[in-house]
Amino acid sequence: MQRSNAVLMALVTLTIAQLLTPATAVAQITITQADFFGLGDSYTEAALPASSACVTTVVLGAIGTTGNNNWDFTVYGGQTTRTVVQDYVATSTGGFGGATLFPTADFAQRSTDGPTVLGYLYLNNEVSGRRVHGFYNPAASGQPEGVFLTSALDYPTPITLGSQWTFNAQYNQLLDVLGTPIPTQNIVSTTAECDAWGTITLPNQGTVNCLRVMELQQTDVFADILGTGTFMFLDSITVRSYAWFAPGMDQVARIVSQGYTSVPTPGSPCPLGTPPIDFSTEVQDFRIQISNTGAATPPTIDPIADQLIDEINVPYSYQVVATGMPSPTYSLTAAPVGMTIDVTDGLIDWTPMATDLGTHMVTVQAQNGAGSVSESFAIDVVNGNDPPQNLATVFIASGGVVTLNWDPPQATTVLLGYEIRRSDTPGGPFVVAGSVAGSVTTFDDTAPTQGAGNYYTVVAGFTIGGGVVSDPSNEVFAYALLPNEVVVDNDDASAESGLLLSGLNSEMAASFDLPSVAEHTLTKVAIFVETYNSAPLTLKAYDDDAGVMPGSSLAQLTYLAPDIGPGWNILEVLPTFLQPVFVGGGSFFVGVVESGTDNAIGVDTGDFGSSWTKAPGGAWSFLSSGHLMIRPILATGVAPSGDYIRGDSNADGSYNIADAVHTLSALFSMGPQVCEAAMDSNNDNSVNIADAVFSLSALFGGGPPPAAPHPGCGVDGDVGSLTCAGFPPCP
Repeated sequence: MQRSNAVLMALVTLTIAQLLTPATAVAQITITQADFFGLGDSYTEAALPASSACVTTVVLGAIGTTGNNNWDFTVYGGQTTRTVVQDYVATSTGGFGGATLFPTADFAQRSTDGPTVLGYLYLNNEVSGRRVHGFYNPAASGQPEGVFLTSALDYPTPITLGSQWTFNAQYNQLLDVLGTPIPTQNIVSTTAECDAWGTITLPNQGTVNCLRVMELQQTDVFADILGTGTFMFLDSITVRSYAWFAPGMDQVARIVSQGYTSVPTPGSPCPLGTPPIDFSTEVQDFRIQISNTGAATPPTIDPIADQLIDEINVPYSYQVVATGMPSPTYSLTAAPVGMTIDVTDGLIDWTPMATDLGTHMVTVQAQNGAGSVSESFAIDVVNGNDPPQNLATVFIASGGVVTLNWDPPQATTVLLGYEIRRSDTPGGPFVVAGSVAGSVTTFDDTAPTQGAGNYYTVVAGFTIGGGVVSDPSNEVFAYALLPNEVVVDNDDASAESGLLLSGLNSEMAASFDLPSVAEHTLTKVAIFVETYNSAPLTLKAYDDDAGVMPGSSLAQLTYLAPDIGPGWNILEVLPTFLQPVFVGGGSFFVGVVESGTDNAIGVDTGDFGSSWTKAPGGAWSFLSSGHLMIRPILATGVAPSGDYIRGDSNADGSYNIADAVHTLSALFSMGPQVCEAAMDSNNDNSVNIADAVFSLSALFGGGPPPAAPHPGCGVDGDVGSLTCAGFPPCP
């Protein structure tokens, strides 16, 4: 029973105080939330005289007299048994997991006697009063913590003369009985009334106005003695207490009776029944406040700068920091829809959506019993992932320049600039081709890879978060013509726009006009495939039969993935001896034949084109009129744009058997070609097997070496229709 009394007293005697200028005029007062939670209070535990009558007349005063009382506690200042200091600490203080045991408590009230910690009381400071979550008693026999199943207000505010309330709590503990842990259930029921007012005279602090509160607290104890899960009633322990509260000083004095029990226990000093109201009983605890180190302070909020959120659909958080005594609570008085703040720790959480783009005003309020404060700031929500829109370019560029243009992203207010990226393969990897300011939405790439496809994307840079880069724009394709290359469009002078459909062989062909009477060689064909189902696609070139129908076949090649796929494709006509040569002007036809079904060949009717499709087992049919998105690329007899070494077929800077092998691979295995002019070992302005034979003879058979430029870098003024996109060994 004595142990239970001690636990109960740990609940009711751990109190707090604050220092304000003492009042000397006698007046009825009101105790509010602001009068609790000082920075730290010191209490002396005084020994009372043995006479209970002295307790009644001197300490309690006349019972039943509600007002104009004076309680003089200075007489007990020299009867100190120990000094107890109470302060407020974080719930994690002590190292025993208080923050975990009491997760919803804001702070803990700690009581110490010198270096010895007497206990902790876990609290919240609320507008409606002081909320208790439980306690921790390190000196307890058995389980030290008492966690209330439901927190409750032990001192609801405001308190005035005549205020009445109840305080009920329940907690479970393990009680150590002769080394055996016994589960107990403890049900606490308290009735309280502010029954008197007047002045109180304290050692060291003078006389101040006060209110007195009388409390009667009963704790019913149940125990599972047999370990069966059934709890049996053991006893009820009742104590009566009187507490005095002063403005700004919290509880300034408290006297607690000995415990009364409901079950007779042989040898127990505890009487039966209920402690009398006039306190003619033994006293087990008597505390007087002797110092108050600080009053409650209103909260302050650390300044909050305007915020910029650069992503939508991504959680955003911000830690608001406010200080005050007691610890303040947080709320939002202005905020966008969906934003929340943790009432205890001040963490703001929000996930902005696309509908939240723009500027939002947020106001945070921190408050405690001593006051409240607000801080406002703006949040700009932009989509830093929002890429530049509608990137476009011509799909075949001439003059060594590819021009791109695009539309800006939505987040233009924080737009820094654009970075243009280029790759020689779809999807990257990309290199930086250049950059422009945020006010510019066009770019000329003057260094594309000529004679090959170039793939572009654009990203936006924003002046947020130290430099945020957007997602890439859509990807576009541009083939950069070599200096000696031209591209021709299909002849659209006829009603069918130059399209000839032949349903018998699932073939579609278009006629093309040669640009002049000069010699031209068909080296490549650009073709747009809207969808691709992995079926082979055959490319054919024909003579023009009187400008009306395809004539004799000049070349036929079949392409498979990965050489062909969705989007623009540059199909090389290889080996070179298959490349048709046209002289004298006129027209020619290019056709496509596909052996599968449902491949779609693009038809350009605007910015994006439409398509031609082949029905399963049937003929090609058009879905809309327009130009067939097939573009023959012709090479002229213009000399290469740079130096090269004749015979160095693989462009490695040396002349050996590997060059002959490279030539044969390019001719018969569709291997890569670096520079056709360099492959022309015998200088006959064509590339064929004779060049490989010539090189082998020069290297191993005593034949003549290749003509200039050889063995060093140089140019040849007459290369016919041969091309040279570049030759790395020659600067």
